[in-house]
Amino acid sequence: MMREQGTLRGARKYLEIKGIPFRESLDPASGNRELTIPQQITLSYDPDGRFLSSRPPSVSANG
Repeated sequence: MMREQGTLRGARKYLEIKGIPFRESLDPASGNRELTIPQQITLSYDPDGRFLSSRPPSVSANG
């Protein structure tokens, strides 16, 4: 698993092993993927699956 550290594949595997729910989305313009753990964090990865950045998840207005 050390080879997968810092990669999209490694993050998916870790979250699945730990049973942590997440959503995955694709930005068609850039090809970047995001893994979002609701109400916690969003992780961004480049098209090759390498980690780019993290940020708080977007706040959605559910009216």
